[in-house]
Amino acid sequence: MPKISGVVKIDVLKGEEVGCRMYGEGCYGGEPFFVARDGGVEEDDGYLVSYVHDEKKGESRFMV
Repeated sequence: MPKISGVVKIDVLKGEEVGCRMYGEGCYGGEPFFVARDGGVEEDDGYLVSYVHDEKKGESRFMV
């Protein structure tokens, strides 16, 4: 199973990175997913969420 160490947003029309969030050394996340904000009208109007596990501390957290 691959370990996901962060999330990158890419503008596919421009072919460039527009956002990045790395989880930190020894931290790996599950597949992130988008939750739309109530009443949101824009494409990115919402939240990206994922569980992230810190292998050094043996702890997991839910990131928004």
